[in-house]
Amino acid sequence: MKKHLFVFCYETPEQLATNPMYGWDEEESKAMFIKCESEDAALHWGRKAAQEYVRALFEREGAPAGLQWVPNRYAHWVEPNPSSLLTPGEMEDLPAIKIGQFLDNPEPSPLPSLRLAVQRLSSAR
Repeated sequence: MKKHLFVFCYETPEQLATNPMYGWDEEESKAMFIKCESEDAALHWGRKAAQEYVRALFEREGAPAGLQWVPNRYAHWVEPNPSSLLTPGEMEDLPAIKIGQFLDNPEPSPLPSLRLAVQRLSSAR
């Protein structure tokens, strides 16, 4: 079974509150490996895992219930070349899940190089 790197962006509860007030567009990013057979399966499950991650983060932070991560609002993708975004050590530190599993800890913890890569990719699109 292959490991596919799924990357997604999202707003924390604080960013969701402050971005509109100040005209900002600040987001966080998160990455995980998804063990499955295809990129399509990784993208499909990654979207579900991102929704659950953000739901758990907002619940933990005491943010209003009902706010959701939605695929058409935030950048997300399966990265075909993970080594272009991350060092080997950073890749080892990323969580790996299978279809049907979710991330254990809803902590915003973007890796510095991932944040820079996401910013670079977002500005290029």
